[in-house]
Amino acid sequence: KSSYNVQKLCIVADFGIWYTLIQVANQYRRHNRKNMYREEKRSWMKHIDFTLMDIISLQLAYIISYYIHTGKSFRVLPYADSYYLRLGLIIVMVDICIVFFFESYTGILRRNRIQELQAVVIHCTLIFGAILIYMWATKQSGIYSRQVVLVFWAAAIVIEYLFRCLLKIYVR
Repeated sequence: KSSYNVQKLCIVADFGIWYTLIQVANQYRRHNRKNMYREEKRSWMKHIDFTLMDIISLQLAYIISYYIHTGKSFRVLPYADSYYLRLGLIIVMVDICIVFFFESYTGILRRNRIQELQAVVIHCTLIFGAILIYMWATKQSGIYSRQVVLVFWAAAIVIEYLFRCLLKIYVR
């Protein structure tokens, strides 16, 4: 009973953090609506809203893939297991590194739907590859289910593409 309450509290805290981050991004965008996408040519803060949306979509894909594998109800988060909690954090860090080093958002507002799908497939495949390298390098590939990782990759492509298209409609 108490672990259920702790998980409930974690869900509420996670929602509060994500909601706050999205509100900050919205205020930043409203304040700099005219110049946000023109003046800051090389700044990673330019597309903080897309970065937050990608992190949320990747975490959602990760949670869905965990539930498909375990068949548990949505009351139990994958973050209750320390290994899957670590993998969730690695996903966030890898996403931030890939966005920073590969400049995944270059021309994001000018892309059509096919170009966006191609960019999302490349982005999710880079994340998938980095996760595989992490698991191989740390000798943890036996801990994680292959089904979770593969379903995560497929679900991340679908969810991230949908979220990016919706955010692009909202931003434009």
